Amino acid sequence: MGQRAIPSGVQLNERDAAVVKGMLARGDRQHDIAAWFGVNGGRIAEIATRQKFRWLQPKPL
Repeated sequence: MGQRAIPSGVQLNERDAAVVKGMLARGDRQHDIAAWFGVNGGRIAEIATRQKFRWLQPKPL
């Protein structure tokens, strides 16, 4: 069995999520956004599908 990576501990807050939404709105790829913030792509997908931070508006970029 392979070993799991040590969790980064990076968590997206409301400010980050608003920026993520702005990046998605301008057409950035989820993979690229995840790399920028240093998180798993699943966290970006949760924001994109409104599972997390649904009440936030995108930050204009």
